[in-house]
Amino acid sequence: MAQVYLARQPIYNHRTQVIAYDLIFSPGASGGEEHHWLLDRMSELGLPALVGGRFAVFPMSRHLMQRPEAFPFPSSKVIFWIADRFIEPDLRESCLEYAKKGYQISIDLESVERMDPEWLDQISIVRIDLKKHPLEGLRDRVYQLPAHGIKLLATHVETRQDYDGAMQAGCRFFHGGFFLRPEVVQGRRMPAGRLTVLRLLAQLQSPDTDLNELEEIISHDVSLSYRLLRHLNSAYFGLLRKVESIRHAVVYLGLKNLRVWASVILMTKIEGKPIELMKTALVRGRMCELLGNQTQTDEPEAFFTVGLLSTLDVLLDCPMEEVLEELPVSLEIQRALLKCEGQSGQVLQCVLDYEKGDWEGVEESSFDSQAIAEAYLESVAWGEETLGQLTA
Repeated sequence: MAQVYLARQPIYNHRTQVIAYDLIFSPGASGGEEHHWLLDRMSELGLPALVGGRFAVFPMSRHLMQRPEAFPFPSSKVIFWIADRFIEPDLRESCLEYAKKGYQISIDLESVERMDPEWLDQISIVRIDLKKHPLEGLRDRVYQLPAHGIKLLATHVETRQDYDGAMQAGCRFFHGGFFLRPEVVQGRRMPAGRLTVLRLLAQLQSPDTDLNELEEIISHDVSLSYRLLRHLNSAYFGLLRKVESIRHAVVYLGLKNLRVWASVILMTKIEGKPIELMKTALVRGRMCELLGNQTQTDEPEAFFTVGLLSTLDVLLDCPMEEVLEELPVSLEIQRALLKCEGQSGQVLQCVLDYEKGDWEGVEESSFDSQAIAEAYLESVAWGEETLGQLTA
């Protein structure tokens, strides 16, 4: 059986809150043995481990269209996306079967424009691919759809212009790379809160900061020390004795791990950005760490740090080059973050390729394909659980 890959990509509402995840599969997952394996594996994990409390958007396959009874998940948290190539007369009845069972149905704009009007009442979401449909004149093409209770989702939203134009056309759901890019405005100063976080991160990451100084840095930030101790005493760590002080935390975690966890908690304090970015940082960090373990490194936390810091440019709306001017990280980490070079950079590249669904890039990496797929699923589940603990 060919290796099957599964990734998720967030769908935001107009408040930049994640309301669903697009589930994307490698080409071999559309039917047959691979398809059954994938559904079984997802059933083992459970949808909450993959998407938290959000909706899961499944791309409809011909196999599922012909066998609605084979789908194992309830309708309460599932949206089916039926690509335009599947909107054929002989398969429409199958789509209606899912709609009758309470599943939400999403289709492409080009499908809407050539289907019978009576079908519209079965549709919940219309996807508008901005690569195919220019913003000019878009509002006139879609203005009648909301009257049928249909919500509009813009995909391939890559720039602020795309986002604003889609909003003006009536879209309220968005998907694309825009949300993972920094909005750099020349001459704009970094907000004071973000600047404080960056300076604290610099102190935490500095190799010149010894144990006593690290303890003092964390202890002086009341919110940071409180949240760190609360996290250490949570069920996640399962300690037999309560950690009462930052000094005790150092003894338990060790200096390197304390830097990592303090940095994680500090980054969750960055305001004005979607919490999804922090979740992305955690998933990248964990996946880098898991793959880094296969390289027989002596410092797996360095791989985690690379993944964790890889979203800092977006969180701070600042080019990564400028961020790294303030962070005294090793040359290895700098090379990884700037150019995906070096051992940790190659790991990060594999993680980024997987996140984007660039399966060819994933296959070109030096890692075992099954290990990559399992590392991703474990990292997503870990990221959901960990962020839930940190933000509770």
